[in-house]
Amino acid sequence: MKLLGAKDPKVEIRAEYPDAPGADSIGSAMVHSPGGDGALYALIQENVNKRKGNIDVWYNAPGKKLIQDPQTGIIHGVIIEVNGAPKYVRAKNGVILATGGYENNPDMFRNFAIMQHAYSKGARFNTGDGIVMADDVQANIVNMGNNNGPDPNVINPETGISFGYMVARSKDSAWAGPAFTRHNVIMVGQDGKRFWNEAQKTRHGRVPFHGDYVHLMMPDPAYMVF
Repeated sequence: MKLLGAKDPKVEIRAEYPDAPGADSIGSAMVHSPGGDGALYALIQENVNKRKGNIDVWYNAPGKKLIQDPQTGIIHGVIIEVNGAPKYVRAKNGVILATGGYENNPDMFRNFAIMQHAYSKGARFNTGDGIVMADDVQANIVNMGNNNGPDPNVINPETGISFGYMVARSKDSAWAGPAFTRHNVIMVGQDGKRFWNEAQKTRHGRVPFHGDYVHLMMPDPAYMVF
């Protein structure tokens, strides 16, 4: 990170499950602490801009299909779309498919997460396109049901934009999202019964369960009672 120009990067132990074996070896590196402000993206973008003579940057150029040799199975490149027209990009040393999740693809969410609705806190354009591209070339798709959630998120019916919540934290944090409640709400399913301990903070949708962490069971719909 220093090679990219970060003046004083911070390395912290930040295991999400601190009581799990090996948790003390899991850390994170940040441009600066406490982070959560997009500084890493800005640093990388600055470095790309410095190298514009050697790097072509295409915005609004979605990947559409991986180019695969039908005989060997080798991936030779990718088809992208630039200004509405297909462009074939040949890879010299392979293709890295760095794709997001599928939380904003309702069909994929229902099929893999076995839940009817997904209101994600961010990444509204994570529609699973890259996963479909990988599946088309017989990639080994695994852990598709192991999603980061669920969390009780809320959707604004006027804008369609969802936002996160934080029930069980004593202080606001850069990592907490726009918190709107502090130990002053109960959550019930459509049968009017509570389904979890609201004072617990989920760890990306997982809660402690007899020495393990399991996905929070989330009824749909669920209601917050203030």
